[in-house]
Amino acid sequence: MDGPGKNALGSTMMTFLIERLRAAAGAPVLLTGAGDAFSAGLDLKEVAAAEGDGMLAFLALLEECMSALYLYPGPLVAAKGIAFYQRFGRQLEPARHSLPLSFGRSPSQ
Repeated sequence: MDGPGKNALGSTMMTFLIERLRAAAGAPVLLTGAGDAFSAGLDLKEVAAAEGDGMLAFLALLEECMSALYLYPGPLVAAKGIAFYQRFGRQLEPARHSLPLSFGRSPSQ
């Protein structure tokens, strides 16, 4: 994820995530955040500016995005630096084991 407000979840970012998850079609997905944050959460500027139908549309998109993440049929991992989360069943939990990670080469090299 690479967007304004420390990758905040606004309409543009949520639409991007939904589209990418659909395109991945169950293949393993690794979500990462650009910069010094994975995501700041909701885009509060967009939320504060939304009124009436705009807020209803934002909330509908938020529900669609969260459902796409929660119900994704394949492996889904969210990572930032050395902290990462993985989904077990339908729950996102901190990873409880270490992986042999070596950037740019295989762990055996």
